[in-house]
Amino acid sequence: MKYLSVIFLLFSLSANAQELEALLDSGVNSKGNNQRYFLKAKEKVKTPNDNVLYLFALHQYYSDLKARDSMLLVEKELIPLLDSSSDKVRKSEVFDRIGYYYETSGLYDQAIQYYLQELEVILPTKRAELIRHTYRALSQVHRLYHDYDKSVFYGKKAFEAVENEIDTFPEFKTGALNIIGAAFSEMNLPDSTLFYYNRVMEFVPPLDSMDVSPTIVNIGYGYLLKGDIEKSRIYNRAGMKLYEKTDNDYAKAVIFINSGMTENVAKNYGEALALLDSGIRYTEKSQYAELYTWIYDEQAKIHKATGNYAEALKSMENLITIKDSLFAADRAKVAKDLETKFQ
Repeated sequence: MKYLSVIFLLFSLSANAQELEALLDSGVNSKGNNQRYFLKAKEKVKTPNDNVLYLFALHQYYSDLKARDSMLLVEKELIPLLDSSSDKVRKSEVFDRIGYYYETSGLYDQAIQYYLQELEVILPTKRAELIRHTYRALSQVHRLYHDYDKSVFYGKKAFEAVENEIDTFPEFKTGALNIIGAAFSEMNLPDSTLFYYNRVMEFVPPLDSMDVSPTIVNIGYGYLLKGDIEKSRIYNRAGMKLYEKTDNDYAKAVIFINSGMTENVAKNYGEALALLDSGIRYTEKSQYAELYTWIYDEQAKIHKATGNYAEALKSMENLITIKDSLFAADRAKVAKDLETKFQ
């Protein structure tokens, strides 16, 4: 009888864990009633590990909403639990979510701090794909922070993390090469830019066109830097064809912005402005603030070239406003973050 009781207990725990996992998945991914799923999941928390799973999923949900205050409250309970269980992988992901929040908010110095904490946590695991992910995040945020030398440095570290993994992680290798190319494009070095982007294309196959779609978009910008308008158009159109049926608003915004830049160089000013307007629409959807700086800067150039100085001034004012908000404003959130962390 005692033996049967143990079996029943184990079966009950297993069934409960599966039900908890399903509820948490719905809480994170459903299109509505998310809080209801989390309330039901809370009732299923029976063990310390259940609590970690619950809090980790709740943090993901708030991260997706960019609800920093709610993330902070979860972190206050979750991080000590991850420390006590030595769960470095989940802890690194928590730092990754925080870093990404600050990156997309334009608070790059804060993003760098959290990505460096993520790196410190994940390096001892020797998980090549996770280490590469962190280095790539550091490369990306340093590029946005206009520290291009460090962006190249971390991009190369990302590639080195998976370079010796023969026949594995091809998408991780190409992601690292992409970020290096992007840094060189910001440095206005088209030959180096295209060198790294063309290295990505060597991975087709095993990768398909959708796997390398970011590179196809980036090559269009690389040829714009090189002054080859026709090739830039070809890759811009190819990129849009790949992304038009996806929900990747960030990629669509970038393509419209790149296309607007290309048509500006070609002196097709009306078309360029229309493309940038589309870029604004998808930037609003993606909530990636940095893209606005590219749009307003390009608009100002076009209006100046066409003699519309009033509109050029308006675009410059918008550019200054967004740059101020990216680099100076919203510091209250940072202060609140530190206050909550040390309470």
